[in-house]
Amino acid sequence: MSDESGLLTRFAGLPPQVFEAQLTDTGVTLQVDEVTLRVGSDDSGWRVDKSWRGVDRGFVFEATDDADVARYVLALFGNDIRRAHGLGRAVRKVVLSDDGGAQPDGGFSLTEMSGDGYRLSRDRDGAQWFFASDLEAARFSTVADIPLAHIRDALGGTTRP
Repeated sequence: MSDESGLLTRFAGLPPQVFEAQLTDTGVTLQVDEVTLRVGSDDSGWRVDKSWRGVDRGFVFEATDDADVARYVLALFGNDIRRAHGLGRAVRKVVLSDDGGAQPDGGFSLTEMSGDGYRLSRDRDGAQWFFASDLEAARFSTVADIPLAHIRDALGGTTRP
């Protein structure tokens, strides 16, 4: 696969001590410690699959926009990136409901999809993302509306997300 989408370029410049990014025949592979993310696309959009300690965990995230994939990855590993820059942790709290389910930020709705994961929807425009975990969906809702450039700046220490 060529990097026509520019996805690999989106991760260029991130601390090499955090990420190992590699272009493959089917997309981009990102290695962070014991976690491997496989990012690929087809006509329906972008998909991220995850392995941890060599065990395939399968699908973790789907979106129609590669910027959302970059936003997801940067949010997922933001504290690793901040640590590589000598910065402290950035905390984004996720609220749990009485039944223990993660709750998205205001302006977002989270729907369980009968054993197939969770759909996060933005109320104002109906944009949707799909997750294997309600916790990751709720975390993503905290960054979904932040411009990608602002997140990158915050991870480098110039602004706060």
